[in-house]
Amino acid sequence: MLENITYEAHGSKLIIIIDMNAETKPSSTGRSLLLASTHGTVRLFEYAGRTLSLSLNAMFGLKVSTPVPKTELANIRRSISAAPTRVTARSKRQSS
Repeated sequence: MLENITYEAHGSKLIIIIDMNAETKPSSTGRSLLLASTHGTVRLFEYAGRTLSLSLNAMFGLKVSTPVPKTELANIRRSISAAPTRVTARSKRQSS
């Protein structure tokens, strides 16, 4: 099950799309807000004779050591959605 995740295959590239303004929900520990998840490993499609699978969790960390009470989560969600967005991309290695 893909939650807030869509994907597109363009030739040999896989584009994963997550709506960063989507509704979040608390993680099981209450220490982060889950934005998107595959809820385990899911098979996407066949490519070059092999099955491509994906396992993904995208979340906003709350930087706390103890769970946040559910009554405070609405305020945290509002502050995250109101914050300016800055997206950077990093690559650990270049593909040839």
